Amino acid sequence: MTVSVITFDESLTVYNVAQECERLKQLVSPDAAKIVLDIGALQELDGAGFQLILSLVKLRPQQCVISSLPTQGCASWLTAQLQQHGVNVEGQ
Repeated sequence: MTVSVITFDESLTVYNVAQECERLKQLVSPDAAKIVLDIGALQELDGAGFQLILSLVKLRPQQCVISSLPTQGCASWLTAQLQQHGVNVEGQ
């Protein structure tokens, strides 16, 4: 089973979303059985960043899971939003 782990830095905004998109294309294996989205460090997120993550979730809904559960800030908000879209959260 192939697992792709994607760790996001503190910021995912319009200023770096194109670079992150290219990084995701390289990190996510086409045959990945599981895609782990580690958003624990994420502190700054805008609409562009949210759309990037949501597009990955929509393309691979059965494989995506959230890891490194945040307890506050935008990472907490993002976790709640992704759960509404059916993304699994590890540890819950």
